[in-house]
Amino acid sequence: MLFSFFIRLTLLLLAIPAVSCSQDGNAAADAQNTDANSDTDSDSDSDSDTDSDSDADSDSDTDADADTDSDSDTDSDADTDTDSDSDTDADTDSDSDSDSDSDSDTDSDSDSDADSDSDGDTDADTDGDTDTDSDTDSDTDSDTDPCAAYKWPGYDPDLNMQFDNANVDPGTFTVYEGCDQSLVAGVMTSGWWSFIWGHSRNPQITDAQIQQVLDGLNEDLGYIRDVMGWPVGRLPQDGYYSSVYLYGSGLCTDNASNTDQGGWQSNIGRYPMVLLSWAPVVNYDRGGITHEAIHAMVKGTPSGDNKPGWFNEGGNTWIQQELYARRDGSYGLGFLDGVPFIAPHQPIECYSGWLIDGSFGGPDAQGVGNENWRRYLGGTQYNSIFSHFLNRYLSPGANAWIWQQAQPRNVLETISTGLGDAQTRHLIMEFSARKALVDFGEWRAGMIGPISREWGNTINREIGTANIPDYQAVAYAPTTINGKTITPDEYTLPGWSGSNQIPLNVSGNQVKLDFKPQGEDMRMQIVYWAKDGTAVYSKPVESGEACIRLDKAPQRGVVIAVVSSTDYIYTGDDIRFKKYNYTIDMVEGVDATADRTIQYFLNDQDRD
Repeated sequence: MLFSFFIRLTLLLLAIPAVSCSQDGNAAADAQNTDANSDTDSDSDSDSDTDSDSDADSDSDTDADADTDSDSDTDSDADTDTDSDSDTDADTDSDSDSDSDSDSDTDSDSDSDADSDSDGDTDADTDGDTDTDSDTDSDTDSDTDPCAAYKWPGYDPDLNMQFDNANVDPGTFTVYEGCDQSLVAGVMTSGWWSFIWGHSRNPQITDAQIQQVLDGLNEDLGYIRDVMGWPVGRLPQDGYYSSVYLYGSGLCTDNASNTDQGGWQSNIGRYPMVLLSWAPVVNYDRGGITHEAIHAMVKGTPSGDNKPGWFNEGGNTWIQQELYARRDGSYGLGFLDGVPFIAPHQPIECYSGWLIDGSFGGPDAQGVGNENWRRYLGGTQYNSIFSHFLNRYLSPGANAWIWQQAQPRNVLETISTGLGDAQTRHLIMEFSARKALVDFGEWRAGMIGPISREWGNTINREIGTANIPDYQAVAYAPTTINGKTITPDEYTLPGWSGSNQIPLNVSGNQVKLDFKPQGEDMRMQIVYWAKDGTAVYSKPVESGEACIRLDKAPQRGVVIAVVSSTDYIYTGDDIRFKKYNYTIDMVEGVDATADRTIQYFLNDQDRD
């Protein structure tokens, strides 16, 4: 990432039985028989029984049992068990299990699963869904009231991962110069870091300024390593200092002049490192330098070279924000962290956002180019909100867990290898619902700032001459109503893993909506902030009726219908252009949509 852009971004950061055989050779016993063979019986064969076959029983088959069939059991059928049926189990039915029913599982019911009820799922309840409770919904609570508030169940496993770097001793580190020694003019080392320059070092740079850079890196990356539990980069893994190289100083890293400016995470050989010009050293941009060092750190993980561009930016921005929050108590966010709230229809794994042709940029900026991005939304990849969600609602180590998984490349698909498909879709749905209320705990206030600064503004193309409709920067989707049916505007339908939010005026003490998805794998919930400051969520539905009883009065008399796409596997241009359509019928307690321009994610506590 170009350092000049990041300076603008960081200025706005508030300051994962053997059987053995033997011959007994008993000649005396054998001598007692009267036939001409070598066994101890009186028949004409060579075995020790009294029949004409070669086994030890009295029938004419070749097995060792007393029946007349050719198997090794004592019944009259052709299988190897002791019952009279034709299968290989010990029951009296014709299936392959050990119970008395006709299915292939080990319970006593008539279905094909392994539980003790007669439904077709794998849980131990008597309903036909795939959860372990006794109601007919697909969540894991035991509440049979479809209109009761929903309690988020959590995730198992939670993908919590931390690292112990105790076996890495900086006292044994050596300097990895990476260039021919003739090009290296000087090196300074301190703690876990080295700073290397060539013979054309800009004369404005002092040794004290270099030491300042090293001190900041040791403090910031040391906290991330020792307290937050992240692994060290590739250089210290191999016994070298983590390194900063001076751009424009005549090293093998570049051909720049010592007056050129910039700063990046770069590589020297197989090692990620930080490459800085004179400017961030002399003017000391600690935030920008730390950001590039975080890039170098995660590049040393098993998936360091195989995670998409958007996560390399937004995910790394989150690490830095978490550093400032945990160490300094600062919960400030960057201006681009407002993007997923004012354009929730965008996918989670999106680079450069909603493009002017109506598609979405892919995880690695697929489809982005030729001046086809929109103002503000073009910086989607720099927002950190999904990583904040994972940290708070999945586990503190979930982001690190993702970096430890070398395959697959994209983040949601990676998560599905740990959580499975159903939980991954649930995770996407929860993210969409919590976004609608900005329900992110201690980070909430910091998120409201960038949302409010952009709220209501007009968004169009950032550069170029394309003529496209304006987009009003609000969270809520434009809709039309025909009778009791709400139809969303096709222009802002959600993409894969995206969502729509529709605010609704309420009356009475209960809200019911009939969800009619036209796209696959969609979900809907009703959510709101109650007047007492609590977040309320309805049970999710895949289709049909969603209901929430208004036991707690909604702020402003408004609830929000959140419609989510839970598709998460990036398949190429087909999914970049795909939109997920639906309609909603108002059944009870609502008869109109609410004003789209009001911030319904705010509550009375925010205004105090």
